[in-house]
Amino acid sequence: MTSVELLAPEDAFLTEILQQPDAISAAGLGLLAQTELLTELKALARRASGLPLVLTGMGSSLDALQALDSTLARAGVNVTTINTAELVHFRLPSVQPHGVVVAVSQSGLSAEIVRLADELTVRGDVELIAVTNGRDNPLARSARVSLDMMAGAEAGPATKTFAATTVLLSALGRLLGDRLDPQTAVTLTSGTAERSALALAAALDGAREQASDLCRWADGSSTIAIVGRGVAIGTAELGGLVLKEAARVAALSMDGAEFRHGPLELAGPSLAVVVVSLEPVSLDLDRRLMVDLSSGGSAVLAVGLADSQSDVRRVIIEPIDALIDTARAALPLQLLAWGLAQERHPHPGRFLVGSKVTTQE
Repeated sequence: MTSVELLAPEDAFLTEILQQPDAISAAGLGLLAQTELLTELKALARRASGLPLVLTGMGSSLDALQALDSTLARAGVNVTTINTAELVHFRLPSVQPHGVVVAVSQSGLSAEIVRLADELTVRGDVELIAVTNGRDNPLARSARVSLDMMAGAEAGPATKTFAATTVLLSALGRLLGDRLDPQTAVTLTSGTAERSALALAAALDGAREQASDLCRWADGSSTIAIVGRGVAIGTAELGGLVLKEAARVAALSMDGAEFRHGPLELAGPSLAVVVVSLEPVSLDLDRRLMVDLSSGGSAVLAVGLADSQSDVRRVIIEPIDALIDTARAALPLQLLAWGLAQERHPHPGRFLVGSKVTTQE
């Protein structure tokens, strides 16, 4: 769906950004072969009815789960989302017997995730659901149900794996939030995944030029903030993470409402803000925040819904699928991170201090 032949072999980061449409498509097709697993998952959730559904992960996996949390909670699901380190070290006793824990990890090898899998295996009274990239890992092997995002190998910051994760979480949202039967949930999600892949492929046209343009937009800003509400929190957090990992930018990322409670004082010429606006119900609130930031002299970029009433710079994301849209909205942030990184480092996206998989706490 995308071509990467012209890229330098050492530029894995941009290569993987360009491979995201294929990852979304593969994840959607992969769901068709996992319908029986989703049927088992739904049965486990039904038996745990009334108990909190626990969603957990670290890094970009947690970011994607925050978007799922928002969609499930508004559908009336009793859900709690928590990073795995906090869960395994301090809150594991709060997970009630016969409850369900959904753990997402690209590698299934992260230190906290492995520890959680071991702890739940010892307990033996909690159903563990795993979402990983492949099943040859400790988390998948420990889980009662193991779902494969089928993103393929990824060496740089989360791009393909985040995109593929949103496809599987979209199916879970339909299954547990919309309470659809597994076959219908899979069919609908596979369809929206394919449409989303095509839309993302089109959005990638002129990726290098887009990255350069975004870098010019952020030029002169010492701080970059990314904010969002609802499902857009997942995109905001992912964007902040990738900017830190790839461009070594001390980017802020947070809920748009929280930004008003103190961080708004950063408004001024040294601040660039990306407002990810994917929720129609909060469009007025997003617009008001952008006006205040622009009035304060900040560079503002809106990513998401079209808005004829706002004259700020905007990257429009036509809605297709609430969860997968969070991955589509992440593209400008990834391209900005790549653009800034390639200006500063010979190998954009290469980990210099940490590693792709965090295997020690």
